[in-house]
Order: sequence, then structure tokens, then C-alpha cells
Amino acid sequence: MVNASAADVTALLHDYDHLDGVFPLVVSSQRLDTPGAGIERVATRMRGCVLFFCRELEHTLDIHEQASGWSRGTTVTTHSDMKFGHFYWHIAAADADRPRTRIRLDGRFQPELHIPPVIGPGLMRRAIERELRASVRRIEDALAAPEPPAGPDPQ
Repeated sequence: MVNASAADVTALLHDYDHLDGVFPLVVSSQRLDTPGAGIERVATRMRGCVLFFCRELEHTLDIHEQASGWSRGTTVTTHSDMKFGHFYWHIAAADADRPRTRIRLDGRFQPELHIPPVIGPGLMRRAIERELRASVRRIEDALAAPEPPAGPDPQ
């Protein structure tokens, strides 16, 4: 749950040139030429570490936004260090009385790299989930109303 309006969260998450401000794993991102109507192509460079194992990967996605609040991202394997990837997310207002938004995310991907057995898929999955939870805080921080300037010093 994010303490911000659905419209603001949607705008932030679809600002593809600045995903590094939201997602800790993203080092850089940029919108590429659109491959077709209704599709946004986004290239990211991601860096993540699990224990002593750190890697940087290229990941390009074709993103299809739906009017219903659902979006779908499909890995462009020819431009990625991924064997495959499919992601679905939904952004929706969660509370009529306050600006709160629920983000649902589901997906699967497999990087084109060898993961040492001591790390394994379980540790990798937990590390990614931890980074996604940190993203919620970063979304709230990015959308937080600025503090009003302090008034004159009442001496």
C-alpha cells in the first residue's frame, strides 16, 4: 500500500526515463523507439547483490498499458541478459477517503547467468522481494508533499 494517489503513482511508475529513482535495482533506464502502437519499449540497466554475488544486467521490456490499471511487461530477450520475463502490475485507488494506492505485481523472469548453488533461487527471490518493498518507500518519498517553508523567526 502506497500513501499517494493512484494517478500520481501511475505517472511515477510510467516515467520510464527515471526508474532509478524508484527501483533500487535499476541503475539507469530510458525509453526507446516504440516498436508498435500501444507499446512502450524501455531499456534498463540493473545491479543487484545477494551475499557476495553482484551482477549488472541489461533488461529491455515492451510495456503495454491497459485502461483498467493493469500493465504488462514482456522481456525483449534479444536486447536483454534474460532468458525470458513476463510481468503484470495493477495500480488502483485503495481508499476513497485518502490518497492511498494498492500496487499488485506478479511476474517471472530468468537471467542469463549462472547463480552459485550456495545462493540459489530462494535467496535471489528474497533479495528481489526486499528491493521491491524498498520501492514502496521510495515511491512515497518521491510523491511526498514538500515541507512548507519555515516562517519568520518569532523572536
